[in-house]
Amino acid sequence: LRGEEQWHCARCNKKVDASKKIDLWKLPPVLILHLKRFEFDVVTKSFTKTDNRLYMKLASLDLSDLCSSPQKAGATYDVVCVANHSGAYGSGHYTASCRVGGASGAWYHFNDALCSPLSGRSVVTRET
Repeated sequence: LRGEEQWHCARCNKKVDASKKIDLWKLPPVLILHLKRFEFDVVTKSFTKTDNRLYMKLASLDLSDLCSSPQKAGATYDVVCVANHSGAYGSGHYTASCRVGGASGAWYHFNDALCSPLSGRSVVTRET
């Protein structure tokens, strides 16, 4: 956190550069991640959708390097669904890309009443 987003230090009572850190202690059998895709612009005092590209594995996603302690049941997950948002902050449309038929099932894109097959490369895109 830098510039206008600096953290207020209670010890010195000043704004200081800082970094955020999250520790994963015990992972659940089913893990749901909600990734921040909007950021606040301090100049315009409004939220904007980020244009960052997300790169991730869809199968055997190993989170053990992010864990603060060893995981008894392991830390490997298979992605089975991605919620997609198209449009700007405060408006837009949600769809879902989901794996049907278990971890080895086929991917489909669900958009209201429409359902169409997907390739693995189309599951996570700039728009999702």
